Amino acid sequence: ALVEVADASGLESRMEAARLELEAIDVATAGRAAGLAEVARLTELEATASAEADRERSVLDALSGGLAERRIRWSLDRDAFVAVHGTFASTAGRATDLASLASAIDGLATNLQASEAAEAARTQALVTLSGTMAKFSIDDPVALEQWALTDEQIAEAKSQLTDRAEHRRAVTSRLAAYVADGGSEDSPDPTSAIESEQIAEATHDDLVGRVASMSSRVEAVEAAVAELVSGSKAIADSLKSKEEADTLAGLCAGLGSGPDATRLSLKNWVLAYYLRQVLAHANRRLHTMTNGRYALDLSGEQVDGRRPWGLDISALDAETGQSRPATTLSGGETFMAALALALGLADVVSAGSNYSIGALFVDEGFGSLDGDSLDTVIEVLRSLQDGGRMVGVISHVQELKDALPNGIAIVPTNKGSMADIHYPES
Repeated sequence: ALVEVADASGLESRMEAARLELEAIDVATAGRAAGLAEVARLTELEATASAEADRERSVLDALSGGLAERRIRWSLDRDAFVAVHGTFASTAGRATDLASLASAIDGLATNLQASEAAEAARTQALVTLSGTMAKFSIDDPVALEQWALTDEQIAEAKSQLTDRAEHRRAVTSRLAAYVADGGSEDSPDPTSAIESEQIAEATHDDLVGRVASMSSRVEAVEAAVAELVSGSKAIADSLKSKEEADTLAGLCAGLGSGPDATRLSLKNWVLAYYLRQVLAHANRRLHTMTNGRYALDLSGEQVDGRRPWGLDISALDAETGQSRPATTLSGGETFMAALALALGLADVVSAGSNYSIGALFVDEGFGSLDGDSLDTVIEVLRSLQDGGRMVGVISHVQELKDALPNGIAIVPTNKGSMADIHYPES
């Protein structure tokens, strides 16, 4: 047979394609071998897993048989229990209670842990405070509360600590600046400074003690001065009271002294008060008796400075316009003044009490009166009689007897004096 020969270029292409196909077949063959090996491995693993599964199935079957037996036994026990105690109730509530109990137990466990921690902290605190309690000689740590700081004190202490820290930073900064400026970093020997400080503190304590002692003495002196001032004031007040009492006693006794002394006693002052009232009433009568010429008044002049005064009477003469002592009046004028005073005294006594002076007796003195004055006095006496008073007159003046016919006349006889009674005409 004849072999058909193709050209060279075509053969090379076909050979290259065949080569590539052979390489692909080789790769596929290698992959198939690897796949077969993996299949073999998986088959082996499957066999192993199947054997393990068979073993587990055998175990499970055994367990299932045991469970079945136990279920049967439990069923029998349950039936026996039901026969004795009745059917079972639902266990849902009990499960809830058990869950709550478990939660409570967990909480209790937590609380117990906290309590144990607190007890441990308390024990540690007691150990820490034991030295302080021994220092203050106390057994109960609660008693330490009296030394506990308040919030304000703690805040103040914190503020002080802050100030000290700032001061320390400032000092540290100053020391650093001092060293930076070439100062020595070696600490100086503080022995001499400490000794000087101790001497200064001792001197300070001594001076403080002296100041306290001096302050106490100054307080004592001030108290003594205050007491002295108070005593001096009391003495001055007592002397002033004594002087006032002596002055009042002197005035009451009429023993006044000095340039303005009046020597007016208290008795005369009281009598002068009533005498002015008597004079007021007496002047009404004296004005009538003297036809308005005389008026009586208390003398404002001290006649004799050696004796008490205040009851001296002066007479104001309307004709001269001057006042003169009543002792300078004539006999008739004196009688009329005395009669007016007696009548005025009767008026004052009657007006100042519940008693009325219904009778008045005048003894003599009428002989010193002239005719006109006698008539005037008689008219005054008659006015008293018209006012309801009985007036008795003792006199030897014939004109008076004629003017007052009613009464008792004493007539001398050989056998002695006799009374001749003249009754009023009816």
